Amino acid sequence: MSRRHLVPTLALAALATSLALPAAFAADFPTRKAGVWETTMAMNGGAPFTNRMCFSPEVEKKVQETTAASCTRYEVRRDGAAWVIDSTCEIGSKPTTGRVTTTGDFTSWIHAEVASESGGEKTSMTIDAKWLRACGPNDKPGAIVK
Repeated sequence: MSRRHLVPTLALAALATSLALPAAFAADFPTRKAGVWETTMAMNGGAPFTNRMCFSPEVEKKVQETTAASCTRYEVRRDGAAWVIDSTCEIGSKPTTGRVTTTGDFTSWIHAEVASESGGEKTSMTIDAKWLRACGPNDKPGAIVK
């Protein structure tokens, strides 16, 4: 996979990891409101990458299942208004350790700071997501939309 395609893939994996947790790990962790979310991610202070995706309860469940299957360690705690997640997950066939600090109301906005290390390479990422609208009749849940 080229670096150009790897950045969005890792960013989406980090977003999924930071925003959807298996119930066994954090029963009270908030879930994002269904609808179209615009997400802007920047890795290592670089140029931001923005996409819009339609989320539904079914998509949230699939993200949770995928996250649970890829992580051997998932420690979640509340720190004031933030959720802090320390994890060890398999991303792109490499073990990746990370810390995600997430804030937001999960109905209109979410902000996450991600610090991870994989194969000796450290990465930082900022993720900002905002709810735009309900998914339309032509918006497939889980798909990138306009």
